[in-house]
This record gives sequence, structure tokens and C-alpha cells, in this order.
Amino acid sequence: MKKFLIGLIIILCILLITQLIYFNFTKKTNISNVNNNNINLDNKTIQSNISNLNQIEEEKIEISGLDDIMNKYEGEVSIEKVKEELIKFTDTNMQNMYLIASGKSNNKILQIYDLQEEDINEMNIYSGEDFLGIVSQIFLVGNIKNVKCTNYIIEEETVNFDDNGYTSFYVTLKFDSLKEIKLKLYLANNETKNPILKFENV
Repeated sequence: MKKFLIGLIIILCILLITQLIYFNFTKKTNISNVNNNNINLDNKTIQSNISNLNQIEEEKIEISGLDDIMNKYEGEVSIEKVKEELIKFTDTNMQNMYLIASGKSNNKILQIYDLQEEDINEMNIYSGEDFLGIVSQIFLVGNIKNVKCTNYIIEEETVNFDDNGYTSFYVTLKFDSLKEIKLKLYLANNETKNPILKFENV
């Protein structure tokens, strides 16, 4: 009987040791798998971030001459706001103006400004004459849905830091249709000026 008990104890000890060895092996394997998955996930995340950064870099818009002007400008309008409004003008506002004015006579276009003045002011255009002149330039660019602005060039020799309370300069928008639009851009020198940013026809 004594030998039987000793044998039973030995068998139980062997089983216990076997279970402990199996548990430790399984745990290490799972940790390894988790680490591998994390490495794979991190690699995918890194690649995704690199791809996003490359896309942002490709879409970055350079406006020639703007940095130098804004370094000297002391008003409230940020360089980011200027870039935003120029890009918005070429990517959105041009199409909107083209759609509402296409096929209309000059007198009708002036009437459109009077009827939709608040909406057109949102495009930073504040007179019927400027609206008509800019629309006329847009018509010369070509099929508005198929053109892309390829270059924004500020004519630095036209900069005036004291133009009746504004900093003003000419900007030329060049398109892949080999046409261009020239605007005069005004930035308010202080926050009491209204509007703080406006386009005029040249």
C-alpha cells in the first residue's frame, strides 16, 4: 500500500510538472504572437503615416513671394488665411461665379451682384465692377471644370504696405490652359478695417 501511494505521488508530480512546462511554453508563444502582430501593426501604421505625409507634401501649395510679404506685414490676416482664400478662389469660387454668370450680358452680371451681394461678398469681392471684371477674366481661362491653377505668383514690386489702411499687391494665377488671371489682393492692416481681405479686378 505504501509503495502504491509513493508511486501515485510521483505520477501526480510528473503530471504537475508537465502542466507547468506546457503553460509556460504556451504563454511565451502567445506573447511572441502578440509582439509580432504589434510589429506588423506598427509597420502598417508607419507606412500609412509616410503615405499620408507624402500626399500632404504633394498637395502643398506654394505661393511665390508670399512669405516675404507676410514677414513684413503687421496686420491681423494670417498667411494661412491668405493661402486658404487663394486656393478657395481657384478651386471653388471660380466655378461658382462661372455657373451663375455664364451666358449672361454685362448688365445681367451686374444685376446678379446686386441680387446676390452677400453671397458674392463671401468670395471676398465687394463691388459689382470687380465681380464683372473677374468673371470676364474667368471666361477667358477656358472650360472651368477642366482647368487647374498651377502657379500663384505675387508681383513683389506691386506691394504697398500703406494703401489706405491695407497692404495690397497683385497676384497672378496661372492655369494649365496656359491662361492666367490677375487680381489685386488687399489685406487689412488692423482689425478695425472691414473687410479684412478683398479681391479686386486688375
